[in-house]
Amino acid sequence: MELDNEIAKLLNTERVTLATIGYSNEKVYFLDRGYQGKNVVLKTSKRKEVLKEGMILSWLYPRIKTPKVYINKCIDGVYYLVMEKLEGQMMQETIFDSGIKEGIIQYALLIKRIHQIPYQDFPFDTTLEDRVSEAKYNLENDLVKTQYFERELKDKSAEEVYELLIRYYPQDEDKVLVHGDVCMPNFIMHLHQLSGIIDVGRMGVNDRYLDIAIALRTLRYNIELYGDVMTKEDMNLFLDTYGIKNFNREKFIFYILLDELING
Repeated sequence: MELDNEIAKLLNTERVTLATIGYSNEKVYFLDRGYQGKNVVLKTSKRKEVLKEGMILSWLYPRIKTPKVYINKCIDGVYYLVMEKLEGQMMQETIFDSGIKEGIIQYALLIKRIHQIPYQDFPFDTTLEDRVSEAKYNLENDLVKTQYFERELKDKSAEEVYELLIRYYPQDEDKVLVHGDVCMPNFIMHLHQLSGIIDVGRMGVNDRYLDIAIALRTLRYNIELYGDVMTKEDMNLFLDTYGIKNFNREKFIFYILLDELING
């Protein structure tokens, strides 16, 4: 692990572990007693999105549980984010301890809680047009991770998925503060309570279905890992718990396609 001297002087790097989960472009390390005797996470990258993530975490901190940010700066074109290492486990490790139904309810209520955060002074503006432009950029630069496409899309090319995306482009937006990537590893739980949310770099003010779509896909994936099958009743339990009465399937499809082209 190479660090700028200014950062290296602030950190204890005697016990460092490289994070191995996730598809992030950044390198993420766990440092035992790495900053002023505290266990911390270090994220480092040449991408300025790391600086944005630290700013969002600081904005969120009074509003919902997140890691405390200790260092967030750029030095010679490299971004360093040092934050608190939260106590607990990633949500998927414990969510079904009391059964699938209880896990679905817990997950839906957490996402609803994020969407209820007032967003009027949120410091960044990422429009739907921005996200679609990012998808188009990924397509044109061969950056789409087709190997991670959902099974329903495995037989389609990135170009075909983008054509579907444009076909399902929504006519309206029901805007809330969305997380942007509500996969379960981005929620840390301790004793079945939220310890904090992480990986908030894609947070923004967008349609709630951006999170709803990813959440339903994530539920299916994790229920299958649990050895079961996600049923229509499971889906309805999530939607009812969250508070969606009239499910908009076209928006659901659109935001799944968008996530495939942006995140994979």
